[in-house]
Amino acid sequence: MRNCRFYEQRYPGHGDIVRVRVDSILDTFGAYVSLLEYDCKEGLLVFQDVGGRRNRYSSLIGRQILVQVLRVDSTKGYIDLSRRRLAPEEVKKCEEKFNKAKVVHSIMCHLAQVTDIDIELLNSTISWPLYRMYGHAFDAFKAAITDPDRVFETIDFPNENIQNQLLEIIQHEVLPDGNGYHQENHTQGRQLNT
Repeated sequence: MRNCRFYEQRYPGHGDIVRVRVDSILDTFGAYVSLLEYDCKEGLLVFQDVGGRRNRYSSLIGRQILVQVLRVDSTKGYIDLSRRRLAPEEVKKCEEKFNKAKVVHSIMCHLAQVTDIDIELLNSTISWPLYRMYGHAFDAFKAAITDPDRVFETIDFPNENIQNQLLEIIQHEVLPDGNGYHQENHTQGRQLNT
């Protein structure tokens, strides 16, 4: 359940910046990584400056890094990635997007657990439509703290109790002022780091 993708699209797009965990280093040309936002799909991080620098990359094993998508072949399941220098504002934007998506993912995992409903069904009926309407489901969840009827008026919940359960979870996960999330309640999302 925790590895369910964060977003509606099954694969990232060309040029996207994504967060990955480095799983293993290949001899000279790259590393296998897991795309944390996309169901931990496997990708290949291609080393641009190979030249016998395998040892330099060995220290990356187990770490999370930001990389750019070079190519995606969804029919074969290939995702080629590149590690390039990101401007500080790009890093900040990517980190913010990932952290917000991780909170949404944590909330939806919790909702799936307490309702015993498949997380894919919950995402397709709740969080992914909110991404489309609000730009990010986290922003919709923030707004739902004070105005749930407006936020959820077009959402077709699988049953009538789910909206109340979702609101209860949001109130425990998202700060009342809507500017962040409760660190102490966000343990589910942090498990993605391991």
